[in-house]
Order: sequence, then structure tokens, then C-alpha cells
Amino acid sequence: MDVEAQGLAGGEAGQAFISKDIGFYDCLVSNSAVNKSEGSDCVWLIQEKQGAFKNELYVKKLNVTVLNSDINKSALQRSGLDQDSRIVCKVDGDRGLTDGGRVLLWE
Repeated sequence: MDVEAQGLAGGEAGQAFISKDIGFYDCLVSNSAVNKSEGSDCVWLIQEKQGAFKNELYVKKLNVTVLNSDINKSALQRSGLDQDSRIVCKVDGDRGLTDGGRVLLWE
């Protein structure tokens, strides 16, 4: 890439920051929240259900469409998601998630 500017003679080393405007998206999530399942992209949602003594937390798999992504975030189509959706970004250990499985939150 050639850069022309006053004060440069040529051959100097430098750094450049190149950004790309990807537009505006309604739903951005961490790339760690997007998983592959049976050839399609999905996220895991946390849902609450009334239990015998208290509310219990469960996960539900939701297939999503990734509209765009970079090295940190993915833009998702909002079908099935709203601003109050709680999305799993990280699972501790090597245990996998199953649809309808009970989970605990670490706060």
C-alpha cells in the first residue's frame, strides 16, 4: 500500500489502522456466543421457569442468521431475540449444553 504525505521520504516503517464501516445492526453478540449445530448457526438463550421452591434457569437453543461479523462480534438477525434476551457467552468446563437443560449462573 502506498501512502503519500509530507515529511515522508520513502522506505520508512510505520503503522496503519484501517477500519471498515459495517453499518448499523440491531443485535450484536460476542463471537463466543455463536455456535455451530447441525450445519447452522445458533445461540443458547437462558429462560426462567417457576420451580417448586424458586425460579429455575434453563437453556433453549435458537437457530440464528449471522448477517456480518468481525474478529470480536457477530451481527444477528433478530428473529426470536429481543432486548431482554439473555444469551450464553461462555460455558465453564467441558460440559456441553442440551436444549431444555438446567443451568446455574455465576455472578
